[in-house]
Amino acid sequence: MSTRRLTAALVLAGGALLTSAPAASAATPDGAWTNPAPVGTAADDIPIAYLEAPHTLDGWAESPNGIAGVTFTLVPDGADRPDDPCSATARMKEPQSAPGGSGRVSFSFAAPFPCNRRYQVRATVAPAQRPLRQETPLVLNLWVAVAIPPAPTTGLAAEVGADRAVSLRWDAAAHEPDFQGYEVRRSTGAEFVPIGEVGPGGQTFVDRAVPPAGGQVRYQVVGLRPGPDAGTTVFADGGAPAEITVAPAPGGSSSSTGSDGATGANGAIRPAGSGPVQSVHREFRTPGVARRTTPTTADTGYQETLPFAPPAGDQAVVRIDDDGDSGQRQTLLLVAGGTTAFSWAMALRLLTRRAAGF
Repeated sequence: MSTRRLTAALVLAGGALLTSAPAASAATPDGAWTNPAPVGTAADDIPIAYLEAPHTLDGWAESPNGIAGVTFTLVPDGADRPDDPCSATARMKEPQSAPGGSGRVSFSFAAPFPCNRRYQVRATVAPAQRPLRQETPLVLNLWVAVAIPPAPTTGLAAEVGADRAVSLRWDAAAHEPDFQGYEVRRSTGAEFVPIGEVGPGGQTFVDRAVPPAGGQVRYQVVGLRPGPDAGTTVFADGGAPAEITVAPAPGGSSSSTGSDGATGANGAIRPAGSGPVQSVHREFRTPGVARRTTPTTADTGYQETLPFAPPAGDQAVVRIDDDGDSGQRQTLLLVAGGTTAFSWAMALRLLTRRAAGF
């Protein structure tokens, strides 16, 4: 083989070796919200989770290059105004973030949710940056449908009057901005049925339609909040019922024609007709769809290293990454390959000249 052909072969082999060697790839971090776990997606294809008790929003993130940190934001919507008592952004006084420092981090966001409705939260995962790399942050959006019930009513007591009317009284309490009031329920058997409603500031109710048979009568006063889905109501736990004995009506007939909640300051609502009334509330229930299993790892197609395969013929193989900096990496590889090939050529030329006796 002539000196020129040998030089060309060595140059080609050196360049192919460098350009085919796998380079560490930049990778977008992976992660997910996990608690509460999403149960589906909203109309905008963003995952949605239902929050039925106050707690932080938890999740995880990981990156082979390390996590620099996670920042949290509440995404304002059209109904989120600074003077709105249900505004979560107005109640979030300071930004929240979670530290990084490792390849995998767990994070928690203590988002303020003053009302039962849908709020959109966002976690931005920043990967650790390296020279000549611009890692892409990961944005995790989540709709949170808040469906937290009011606290149970406390201090419920019942007293029966001479006219067989039962007066109920319960403790005053601080409530959420969207608290709607109370539903009063009565039971003379196994089940409680609604008999009227009282406004948010009410503490009393008078039942003037006790069944003629009397006997042991039990009452519950249940707080109401709207559900995150239109037309739904989230009920409080019934709490401890009040129980009282009512005498039978004289002659077996009712002593009055209806239940009354003493309208006025306590905001009670008079039910139509006598006896139990039909509740106008549709109880909210978390959608009964199968919960999606959130994997602890996700297959993104990224590999730390690639198996080395020599190029076919004289064709150099260059790995094209999907992170947007492949052009920069190819340029660096080609420059390095050309420099090494030139060094090989000069060394070979020197050896050839010495062999020829120059």
